[in-house]
Formats: sequence, C-alpha cells, structure tokens
Amino acid sequence: MAGEPIAASSAPRTVQMRQLEAALEGIGVTRSHKTIIFLVVCGVLFDVFEQNAVGLVGPLLRAQWGLSATDIGFLNTITFIAAATGRLGSGYVADRKGRRFMLNVNLALFTFGAILCALAPNYTVLCIGRFIVGLG
Repeated sequence: MAGEPIAASSAPRTVQMRQLEAALEGIGVTRSHKTIIFLVVCGVLFDVFEQNAVGLVGPLLRAQWGLSATDIGFLNTITFIAAATGRLGSGYVADRKGRRFMLNVNLALFTFGAILCALAPNYTVLCIGRFIVGLG
C-alpha cells in the first residue's frame, strides 16, 4: 500500500526527533539564544521596513522627481530581483565562508544601500541603492 513506505520511513525520523528534542531540552534557552533571536527579529523588521519604504514614499518621489507609476514599480522590482539574487549568492558564500561572515556582509550591504537611498540625489542613484539593499 501507499501508506506503508511512509510509515516505515517515519519511524526512524520519530526516534531522531526524540533525540533532538532531548538534546535541546538539555541545553535550555540561554542568554545567547535570546540575543540571537532578538537580532534576527530586528533584522527581519528592518528588512520589512526597507521593502515597504517605496510604497510609503512613492507619492512624494513622483511629485519631487516627476516619476511615473512605472518608475516607482521598477524600484520595487529591482529590489526583489536583487533580493532573489542576493539570497542565492548568500547561501553559496555562507556554505564556504560561514554564516557569521555572510551575516556581516549582508548587514554591510544593507546599511550601505539604505544610506545611499537616503542620500540619493536622483532616480538613478536611488535605483542603485535599492539594488544594493536587495542584495543585502
């Protein structure tokens, strides 16, 4: 029957899950774990803020620089394309150099891109900044 292979393969998985659960309970939640969780949540919040910033300032950009709706849409598009590219590249580099190294690189890229966006004197520089933010 179709259900038998699944049941047979899930038995070792259950034992592994119990072993993992026992190991995690033995470790407990330390201050380091709480700090890491806090930093990850902050990173996710900043990422969400940055991803949605164009929607908030879009009307101001249209009025200030005379941009079209297509121009505003392109800012989001370039950010998401860079994000997809950056995530693929980040995984590759993290496998070779380590997660801590890649986290620092991502933070540096994100910060540099955000500052570039904040100081952008024109649409072209803003597009470049949004691309860098997406990579980070």
